[in-house]
Amino acid sequence: MRTNDIYEKRFNYIDDENLRKHMWDAFRFVSEITTLTTSAHYSDEIKSSFIKTAILYTASLVEANIAYCILTLWYTEFESSKEWEYKIIESLKKVNYSWEEIILCKRSKKNYKINKCDFNVLNNFAYKKINLYWESVFKEIDYIRKKRNKIHLMSLEDIDRIYSQDQMNRVFKWARDIFKVVEKKLKNKKQ
Repeated sequence: MRTNDIYEKRFNYIDDENLRKHMWDAFRFVSEITTLTTSAHYSDEIKSSFIKTAILYTASLVEANIAYCILTLWYTEFESSKEWEYKIIESLKKVNYSWEEIILCKRSKKNYKINKCDFNVLNNFAYKKINLYWESVFKEIDYIRKKRNKIHLMSLEDIDRIYSQDQMNRVFKWARDIFKVVEKKLKNKKQ
């Protein structure tokens, strides 16, 4: 079996060829970088960075699976129950010595496009609105999302250099579970 065959069998339930190929590439990258996490050639800090990168890419795979499943089965967009958008109709008065002003505006519920909403909004929608998965999966995805969000260096309050093999393996296990849920939902739709 060719090496690429291993990766190309993964995500065969994704009908969108472009997305599936991107997912294969990301999956192959995660597999390759994972081998570096046990190499004696690298310091623990560098190994931790490899683990963090593997978690980030795995989280992107999870997010893409969930978004694709929702798009395929149900929705392209949805209305928020809590968030509002405001369209300014007219500025009535500027408040002296500040950036504030009194305005007349139109308020409407915020709409999210599935393929453009953030991971947290997507996870909440999948679990709370359409029951794509159960609470334990929701919590696993939220853990993965929080780990993934640590890519935003400006928002880190503590030095973030400690990622472990255990954390990575937990994320991998949960990702496999999530992929199975998505695959099952998509296969059931086709029947």
